[in-house]
Amino acid sequence: LARLNHRISAELADSYIALINALEAPASQMLFELIEALYANNRKTFTDTRAKTPLLEGFSLKDQLLLYKDRLCVNRNTELYTRLIQEAHNQVSVAHLSGRKTYQLLSPKYHWVGMEADCIRFLTPVTYTRLPYATPYDGL
Repeated sequence: LARLNHRISAELADSYIALINALEAPASQMLFELIEALYANNRKTFTDTRAKTPLLEGFSLKDQLLLYKDRLCVNRNTELYTRLIQEAHNQVSVAHLSGRKTYQLLSPKYHWVGMEADCIRFLTPVTYTRLPYATPYDGL
């Protein structure tokens, strides 16, 4: 039984690695954990519903991962999508990207509703209103 569990774990790890390579994603521990969380979330969410309702056009399941037009679907109701945006934005191989450029980097590999708006909103710097200040000539 232990040998079988080890073999299944090794096959699962190989499928994660193959998926990451297939998506041409940056290899990092954070991304591996992200894929693992997506795998668990998609398996829980979509496996039971597939038998009841066929997937909509453009959607497919591959190794228990939900894909839309061969892009990995990310659940927007979790922190996973913000981690993906951060990972793409903070890559060592590129300068810190704007929201639109981050979207362009993520969109060939990942999908969620409102993705472009989320990237732009997440990476738009907060603008502070300039506070009035006293000049040395005030009160003269």
